[in-house]
Amino acid sequence: MLCYSTLGLPDLGLPDLAARVRYYGFEGLEIALTPEQCARRGDRPFWHSAREGMRAHGVRATVIHLGNPRLRSGDPEGAPTLLHPEASARRRWMDLIGAAFEIAERIGATHAAVASGPAQASDSPAALWARLTETLKAALELRPEGVGLLIEHEPEHFIRTAADLAELGERLAGKVEINLDVGHLQVVGDPIGPTVRALGSRIRNVHLEDIRDRVHRHLLPGEGDIDFQEVAEALSAIGYEGYLTADLYPYADQASVALERAREVFGPLWGPGAAATVRADPRREGIGSTAELLERLRAELRAGLDEPMLLRALDRILAHFGCQVGTIHDLSPEGDRLRMRAQRGVPEAILPQVRTIPIGKGMAGLAAERRAPVQVCNLQTDESGVAKPGARLTRMEGAISLPLLARGQLRGTLGVAKAVAYEFTAEETESLLSIGSLLAEVFERETRRPGV
Repeated sequence: MLCYSTLGLPDLGLPDLAARVRYYGFEGLEIALTPEQCARRGDRPFWHSAREGMRAHGVRATVIHLGNPRLRSGDPEGAPTLLHPEASARRRWMDLIGAAFEIAERIGATHAAVASGPAQASDSPAALWARLTETLKAALELRPEGVGLLIEHEPEHFIRTAADLAELGERLAGKVEINLDVGHLQVVGDPIGPTVRALGSRIRNVHLEDIRDRVHRHLLPGEGDIDFQEVAEALSAIGYEGYLTADLYPYADQASVALERAREVFGPLWGPGAAATVRADPRREGIGSTAELLERLRAELRAGLDEPMLLRALDRILAHFGCQVGTIHDLSPEGDRLRMRAQRGVPEAILPQVRTIPIGKGMAGLAAERRAPVQVCNLQTDESGVAKPGARLTRMEGAISLPLLARGQLRGTLGVAKAVAYEFTAEETESLLSIGSLLAEVFERETRRPGV
């Protein structure tokens, strides 16, 4: 299964990240745990919602990984603590492993993963091995049924080579399995093909990135020296059916570029045509045709125009077009500004800017002024001036705003956006305009009611 690490993605909710990676053909999401997520370890509704939101996009959580540098901010020099000489520091890291296990169980991931941490220069190898095996044995006591523990080898850590992984397996009788990183093998000089064959069935997750000149810097596939065809052949030789995870954390600010490159290189090797299918039609199909959506909206909006009804309508629109952020505005009685009536996914930091929008300002204001759709393929790189600077804070890319017109009269605007670069087709734009006309008619009826 082709997967992607959240460490290489923007800071969005898990369902939104799932939508983004699924668009590029990835079916799994490795979650690099954040301090905020750890704090919600016991929040069952939060994790249930995340799990169902990811599932709605055809993506599952795979591994809960403790490799996020932010988790180590409280340790001296940011060092991981499985090998820390202080028992209190090791206990803190044990608590993080416990959190990873708990979250894995709640969100449906099959494994938690951790690295050993660097060795202290003053410690002997015997002392380090004893400390590591003792800590990992204690960690295994926390493991819930159905969730495994993986160890990842890091070039700067005590567990750094294939030989180290093999010895750890012997010391723990194979109870800790392997998160193999092909780039790390390249850095330390372990031959990738023979190493994969030697470690065999203990491998459960494979990290993929490129490496040049054995320098530990994760590169986009194709920019370094790794022969991914060799990797594929070695994995095939051992009958590998586990996760294959793009680990491109330096490119979180260029996620679309990294996702596209990973799809191009890894898709032909490990993706059975899923990427092409998703790219051809990234919309979700579960809600039916636009005509069916219009009928459903028309029936529901007869009941009223309070915020819950508009939010339900907006949710249906976003689901139908595979979008993650959306707004509905109506026109003020004075006709000089737009007033927000419903929104999904707008960050709190920019809510004050979008509650009231002058006609002619930003995408919504321009769509209202022009009485025509206004769209941007990528909000993060757009320099046309169409979108307000604050629009980038949504972390969305492909966006479109449309006027709500009833018999040629402006009644408001509808805006939707995707987490990936995207240009809405003519057919999609016409469908959105039809939905906009329905909303305009409803707003028009509202203005005719006494007291409005």
